[in-house]
Amino acid sequence: MIRRLPGLDGLRGIAVLAVIIYHADVSLLVGGFLGVDVFFVLSGFLITSLLIEELTRTNTVDRARFYIRRIRRLMPALFLVLFFSVLVSGLFVLDAAYHVRRDLPWAITFVLNWSYLFFEKSYFVNISRPPLLQHLWSLSVEEQFYVVWPIMLIALYKVKIGKITPRAKIFIASAALAIASTAWMIHLSVSNGFPIPNDPSRVYFGTDTHAMGLLVGCAAAALWRSDRLNERLTPDRAAAMNGLGLLSLAGLAYFFVFVSELNEFLYRGGFLVLSLLTAVLVVVAAHPGLKFGSRLGNPVLKWFGDRSYGIYLWHWPIFVLMRSGIDIQWPDPIAFVVKIAIVLVISDLSYRFVELPIRQGAIGSRLTVWRAAGVPRPQARTLMTTAVTIAVLSASLVGMYRVPAPDAGNLTGIGGITAIDEDPVAVVEAVVAPNSDPLISAQQATQVSNEIQARIPPVVFGDSVVLGARESLKAVMGEISIDAAVSRQPEEIAERIRTRRDEKRLGPDVVIHMGTNGIVQEEDLKPILEELSDR
Repeated sequence: MIRRLPGLDGLRGIAVLAVIIYHADVSLLVGGFLGVDVFFVLSGFLITSLLIEELTRTNTVDRARFYIRRIRRLMPALFLVLFFSVLVSGLFVLDAAYHVRRDLPWAITFVLNWSYLFFEKSYFVNISRPPLLQHLWSLSVEEQFYVVWPIMLIALYKVKIGKITPRAKIFIASAALAIASTAWMIHLSVSNGFPIPNDPSRVYFGTDTHAMGLLVGCAAAALWRSDRLNERLTPDRAAAMNGLGLLSLAGLAYFFVFVSELNEFLYRGGFLVLSLLTAVLVVVAAHPGLKFGSRLGNPVLKWFGDRSYGIYLWHWPIFVLMRSGIDIQWPDPIAFVVKIAIVLVISDLSYRFVELPIRQGAIGSRLTVWRAAGVPRPQARTLMTTAVTIAVLSASLVGMYRVPAPDAGNLTGIGGITAIDEDPVAVVEAVVAPNSDPLISAQQATQVSNEIQARIPPVVFGDSVVLGARESLKAVMGEISIDAAVSRQPEEIAERIRTRRDEKRLGPDVVIHMGTNGIVQEEDLKPILEELSDR
């Protein structure tokens, strides 16, 4: 049996702290989102270690038991977060409700990452309130992997290939698949311009392109033999391994502090490098003969590590519902402390009263009580399942009853149609038309034209976001002219500005929205500013 390793709990604590600090918009950790990849490596390592141990003992894997353990580990806290998100968004925060309704079935079935790719949802760009369930994409990647991985392990363990040992086969397969996932990410990134100028969400969300962390963890588990590790290392060897652990920890810190989500290196092999650093850290922290693991697993980091799953689940919806300067008008330091405190309190309560009891057999105990009372086992299970289902469905119905449907009127232009308000333009063209009164001098005509142009309402150039916000913009800004199209790029905006200016259909006030369909670089912005240099 794999014993509890405090060093790995400490590493979990570091990973979850990096993630929540990143999502709290603290500039200290621009790469804090990479804590998710640390979780991937840890998960691959621990799950594969358990499966290899079971294969060694029984020559197979009880897959039903494996999946029941996963459900017992993941679902209780997850259902709480889903329940909370449905109720709060449906009853109080209606602008979040539509995305919760859309994402809920995909989150429960662990395919949320692929649904985001289907709906072209970006992880890195959010124009309005981000989806409350967006962070569950990583849970989807893990669970998709674990549907397949036990079956592959059984095959690798039983199929004989010469004198290659089962562990060696698992290591070779894991390493090869990690390299393949990395190569596929590199190929798609280079061929599609990820992360700049185009949004890299395809390779970030994709299980096929973001599985290297899980697979590196699996490879490390194949090499790590707890039964053969010497707890009494020579001083030189212990010092060397401790030094290796410190170097790996420093490398991890470098990624967290300096490597942002738009760093090209990440998508050209950087995720694999990070995973390898984490794997080294895992192996050193798990070694029973080193003090490194016990120090990494100090009480503070271990506390965070024990509750890391709940902290990860709860931090995102809390942060999204309490956006500083929008939902709450508090000074940033106070807002940060309050949000972190709420997350930690809720996560601790979830850990103590939901996660731990269920992991320790609370549901089984309740079934035993029911059986003792004369309720047959199948009926007892049915009662338990029905109670949970009714609770979740009731919350869904109450919350989703008030979900506003998207306003179809605001989606003008979908399908590539450009939306342009022509009324203000027609006024200008009528004044400067060739059949104007010949008694008006050229100087007077120019003066009149300039005066009319000065009265042209502001022109708003943009993409589908502008189209969707068309009526809201008019309500706030009054008379405006919309020039927007779905998937419009910066170079197209520059061309539209040039066309309207040449046709004298551009007033002094111009509003530009772009960046939804890719990252805007300096070379994209310069042509637009040049076209507007006289404004």
